[in-house]
Amino acid sequence: MKGLIFRDLLIYFRRMNKSSYITEAVMFIFFLGISARTPAIGLSAYILLCMPLQMSAMPMAMKDMDSNYSGAILTRLMPFSSGEVVGARFLAAFCVQGIYLVYMVPFCIIHSFIAGGQGVLDYLLLILAGLIIGAFLTSMNLLAGFLGNINVSSMVYVLMVVAVAVIYIVSVALKINMADLVARPSVLWICGAGAAGAMIFVSYKVSLMAYRRTFFR
Repeated sequence: MKGLIFRDLLIYFRRMNKSSYITEAVMFIFFLGISARTPAIGLSAYILLCMPLQMSAMPMAMKDMDSNYSGAILTRLMPFSSGEVVGARFLAAFCVQGIYLVYMVPFCIIHSFIAGGQGVLDYLLLILAGLIIGAFLTSMNLLAGFLGNINVSSMVYVLMVVAVAVIYIVSVALKINMADLVARPSVLWICGAGAAGAMIFVSYKVSLMAYRRTFFR
């Protein structure tokens, strides 16, 4: 199973060209620039919007590879069970989330020097919230990847981007204070983690059934 995980990660990062890394660097600097003027907006937009969307991109890239089922059929010929194939795809996708901590932690450190006003706990809770949102979006993309074709998956992805953007714009318009979100974090973060965990579980089970139905008719 480790081989499947490493294969998916290798394929994903090989598909990322230099422009992808340049874009990520530009976004990093762009939101730091926003943080210099409006610290709360720059921080929340990068950690709660930009990073989760970046984290959840892997399933779409892998679905593109499997769109004609050649990659999936090749995997099916290997000595792995259906659970291992689907589970490896899920684990590889969530490994990418850990990689994006490399962006989030330095961003928060630099933000603390630029803006200040946030404690270490505040930054940790925001990073946790970003990971929870990323896990939720990733599980949705994984589910779309196993259920639909590439066009359906792309539509689902666009709808998720629009939904997250609308939520963010509404929160800014209503002038929701970031301090209010972290003042009593226990209920908010527990509910968020529970929702993400439930989505991951349901997504895995449905994806496994869809995979078996596709290749074991």
